[in-house]
Amino acid sequence: MKIDDFKKVKIEAMKAHDKDAVAALNVVINKLMLAGIEKKAVGEEMTDADVTKILQKTVNELAEEREGFVKAGRAETVASLDRQLETVKKYLPKLLSAEEIKAIIEKLEDKTVPSVMKHFKTNYAGKVDMKLVGEWSPWHGAQTAVLSSLAKIACMGGKPVDCRLSFQEFFGRAVSEKTWGYPAAALLGSIDAQNAMGTASIGGKDSMSGTFEELNVPHTLVSFAVTSDDVKNVTSGSFKKAGDNVYLVTVPYSSELAPNFEVFTKNSNNLYALNSQDRIAAMYPVCAGGIAEAVTKMAMGNKIGVKIDNLPFSATAAGFDKNKKVTPKDLFTPLYGSIIVEADGELDLGGFAEGTAFKIGNTIDSAEIEVSVDNIPGVKVDLADAETAWESKLYEVFPPVSGSEVQKTLPDFAVNIHKSLSDIRKNPVFAAPKSKPRVLIPVFPGTNCEFDMVRAFNLAGAETKIIVLANKTPALLEESLANFEKELKEAQILALSGGFSAGDEPDGSAKFIANCLREGRVAEQVMALLKKRDGLVLGICNGFQALVKTGLAMYGEFRDMEPNMPTLTYNKIGRHISRIVRTRLVSATSPWAMDPSVVDSRIHLVPISHGEGRFVCDEETARKFFENGQVFSQYVDEYGNPAITEPDNPNGSLFAIEGITSPDGRVLGKMAHSERRGDHVAINIYGEQDLKIFESGVKYFK
Repeated sequence: MKIDDFKKVKIEAMKAHDKDAVAALNVVINKLMLAGIEKKAVGEEMTDADVTKILQKTVNELAEEREGFVKAGRAETVASLDRQLETVKKYLPKLLSAEEIKAIIEKLEDKTVPSVMKHFKTNYAGKVDMKLVGEWSPWHGAQTAVLSSLAKIACMGGKPVDCRLSFQEFFGRAVSEKTWGYPAAALLGSIDAQNAMGTASIGGKDSMSGTFEELNVPHTLVSFAVTSDDVKNVTSGSFKKAGDNVYLVTVPYSSELAPNFEVFTKNSNNLYALNSQDRIAAMYPVCAGGIAEAVTKMAMGNKIGVKIDNLPFSATAAGFDKNKKVTPKDLFTPLYGSIIVEADGELDLGGFAEGTAFKIGNTIDSAEIEVSVDNIPGVKVDLADAETAWESKLYEVFPPVSGSEVQKTLPDFAVNIHKSLSDIRKNPVFAAPKSKPRVLIPVFPGTNCEFDMVRAFNLAGAETKIIVLANKTPALLEESLANFEKELKEAQILALSGGFSAGDEPDGSAKFIANCLREGRVAEQVMALLKKRDGLVLGICNGFQALVKTGLAMYGEFRDMEPNMPTLTYNKIGRHISRIVRTRLVSATSPWAMDPSVVDSRIHLVPISHGEGRFVCDEETARKFFENGQVFSQYVDEYGNPAITEPDNPNGSLFAIEGITSPDGRVLGKMAHSERRGDHVAINIYGEQDLKIFESGVKYFK
């Protein structure tokens, strides 16, 4: 039916005083008009498939609305919506059943996945639920799941044949032979895939109860793959630089729609060898969204664009009909098991199975996706637009920023670096380490970053010791505190690691750590460490929270919390944040800034992971901190300017404060995890990641 047909039907409904039918038809007509305008703008006409799609969308929207009114007990409105649904459904073509779909597939000469999907889209538009096409065989679904998990390992630089698997199964109610057959078929498919690859499953979980009331989950088997390898082989999926070649390595499917694992093994082994020889810059698996999805995500990472100028027929739905031409839709053909490869220079394709590897384009300087293939020339998509379209789907659930009012423009004292830092950059003089200070790292219930802290200090040349504070019983806690006191007497540095002490309950983060530090004999030794033995204290994340709650971070001594004192509170966005942030050094008055790294004015990129990291203080207090050189570091934007807006200032900290020291600089507290560093850590993040505060702490002990 055309839009004019629906208008005629609407007139008849108006004559019959059928308000519900008129309401439903008005919605359909308006949607058809808008869709028609959009089509006309690109020189296309509305098709029957387009009309069917709009009708189905209307049905879905009305059904969702109806469900809400059912829950609200609005019987009259529910009845009205039922009549509207009945009106729209009359004009929908009858959908094929799962049995009819299976029968059609069995008759097809070419049963490869792209060919099957293309056949139904072309010949049965509006008459088939495409999800059923993919769900008609759990055996095939399991095969694809295993293949996809192994392809992801290959893209990270691992060897699929060395993998072990774990499965998560989701199936609806098993109430008949047929429904019991779904998980059985899936498991058989996974076994066949395991045998073909030599990759055994070593764990998993079945979720046969994946139902709620009348809701039945789709029959699904999820595959996870894991392996170990030399860390130098690990690669990320983001494009690395402009001017590189981009390749597509495909996996053929049999006439029974089974992936060719032998070819996948050969191709993935060759990719592993090339990657081990540093011939590959990046890899990414092709999944449900096809080539378009894969190259777009690869481009987003480092804002490096890509131009696709070749699309092999075998990688498209159109390719199985030589009389057809490639269309933009073919860029979205699911190619499970296929891999996009970036390489600096030409790759020798001889190591891949014949006819499965192709050069499809190049990375480019401009931040856009460009396609110029056959009859789809001149297609360009701005990366920023693509990223917005992708992320915006979850904005209502997980907004990227809080939307809260931001701090007014920063005063000059919070924008300029401290004189101590500018002076040392003019005349840098640093002493070499001459001793091996002893670092005490207490572990509280919930601490989870102690080994990172140990590694960072050990690499810097310190001697570390971990002690555990157990609180299961009063006796254990008493014994732990006594040991804490004893070990503090022998330490030169006290380092408080990140985590979630005592679950950060009650009343906020690090309260348990703060109470342990305030315990009489422990507090006495902490002050002896700072005031009598010239020692240092470091607190990161949860440790920083404890130093703030005790007053040590701001004052270098224990103080009872007062309403006007600085504090760390909940992130503005109201949830936990885990990401990489940019920071800059502000002051060099602290012993924690005694390494040549302070001369380097580059931005430091450091991970954060916290729910309560927002530093809050009044302007007068902040002024004193900056003037005294107590503000150690700030959150900054990509240009190095102190940031007041999210996400550059991830938690909404006032005056962009990320780290702060006591007046004498001996106590340093900071939110960002500077201990999470290493040559093979966050390899997809480009820029300086090591502030070298640990080296500075060691150098202090001459």
